[in-house]
Amino acid sequence: MGRSTRGEFNLLWIVVTVVGIVMAIVILYLVYGGAMRSLGMTNFLSGQATTAGDQLVVNLKATGVGTITINGITLYAGDSAVTSGCSLSSVTLNGNSISTTPPWSLKPGDTLSLIYTGSNCTSVTYVDVSTSTGTQPIQVT
Repeated sequence: MGRSTRGEFNLLWIVVTVVGIVMAIVILYLVYGGAMRSLGMTNFLSGQATTAGDQLVVNLKATGVGTITINGITLYAGDSAVTSGCSLSSVTLNGNSISTTPPWSLKPGDTLSLIYTGSNCTSVTYVDVSTSTGTQPIQVT
């Protein structure tokens, strides 16, 4: 058996250090990814829908730690989608008018109000809100 030289010893430590750093980065990435997925599941969208006259008003409030994207709203009368006679006329985010074309992004604490008008709005029984995390039904009261 021969003695190891100083150069071989230094090379071994360089390899061990590089492997250790790579493993630490991989572990941090996995932990960070898991934490972000867990926090994302704490987002919640609460809603309320009411009719008055020829208007349907849908109010949505975001809670949690991340942004919720609303991709679209579908109106239903019983089991049938309402396709005419009730159209989106205005959208406000925290009281400020915004585009009536989705998607709309809500941060925690934001309130989105959608106002639909038309003679068919009184027949709407529930609203499906399609978000970045799934679809949520809201009963019309």
